[in-house]
Amino acid sequence: MKKRRFLWLLLPVGLLIGLIYYSGLPGQQTFLHQKPVQLSSLDQQINQGYRIETIALPDDYEGKVLATLLSKPAPHPSDSAVIYLHGWADYFFHDHLAKWFNERGFDFYALELRKYGRSLLPHQKPNYCRDLQEYFPELDSAIQRITQRDGHQHLLLFGHSTGGLTGALYAAQGNQRKAIDQIVLNSPFLGFKADALSMNVLRFYGFLGRFNYNAVLPREGSPLYTQTIHSSEKGEWDFNFAWRPRTGFPFYQSWTNAIINGHRKVDQGLNIECPVLVLTSQESYSGGELGPKAMRSDVVLDAPTIRTKAKKLGKEVNNKSIPGGLHDIFLSPLPVREKAFSAIEQWMKKQ
Repeated sequence: MKKRRFLWLLLPVGLLIGLIYYSGLPGQQTFLHQKPVQLSSLDQQINQGYRIETIALPDDYEGKVLATLLSKPAPHPSDSAVIYLHGWADYFFHDHLAKWFNERGFDFYALELRKYGRSLLPHQKPNYCRDLQEYFPELDSAIQRITQRDGHQHLLLFGHSTGGLTGALYAAQGNQRKAIDQIVLNSPFLGFKADALSMNVLRFYGFLGRFNYNAVLPREGSPLYTQTIHSSEKGEWDFNFAWRPRTGFPFYQSWTNAIINGHRKVDQGLNIECPVLVLTSQESYSGGELGPKAMRSDVVLDAPTIRTKAKKLGKEVNNKSIPGGLHDIFLSPLPVREKAFSAIEQWMKKQ
């Protein structure tokens, strides 16, 4: 009897050890970014039309690190600028967004964070971090270049998805936060689209990520969102799959832990001092089929959750739902994008 009880006590321990071991697989991974990258037509257009600067950063736990700052000036000299932060498994290919701000007198900057897009090096785990504050040094450097070197007096931070979460945390805690005058968040990643049981599983995996930095979640991302936006399927955008894979990159447990910690800070209240506009789709979709509902919904995050959590960002937060919006509102069909651009313009006029 005692032996059986002892074996039952050992079972959870054995399961935990097995899960930690399994979650660290696969060991050696090969990604498209480790091979010559086939640039898309949009990538080539941006490389030709933008100033592209490399921001050298101190080495981290994986070795050499850099970030990339792209910029496109307005037609006439301006003291106003936008800094754009991309999402996860993402990079900057949003030339139409830059043009819209340029036409309204803003010089446009896009920051590709370490281990993303043009900043991703062959030895690095793609899009990997252990703490979202790891991105603060490149934000410090980029904002200093925009304000001190280039002389801009007014700065709008524009963040999408994980970039929205990182940008919000920086606006609350970053060294250059006082330089940010306005914030626009496009479907910011303020919470997982998960029920209570799934969240407990995610927290557990995040906890495991503290002990095994190579550990990944035993699941693959869905191709559904890519199907809604890429020009080879139902969308209109020609991005490359090396920097923005069809099913995303592996979900590293340490990254999951970093995101959960970021969400915890949002839930505690960030007290951002400048005005914040939060744009979300009017609805979300949790099914896996590519159909009419997926083509007019956020299939990545839960829009109502974003709108609820956004209230904790700061003193002056405005939520705006965009009917028919995809996860990246500005990769939605043109009539939807026009509604989103109009919402930004009206909000800016009120500031």
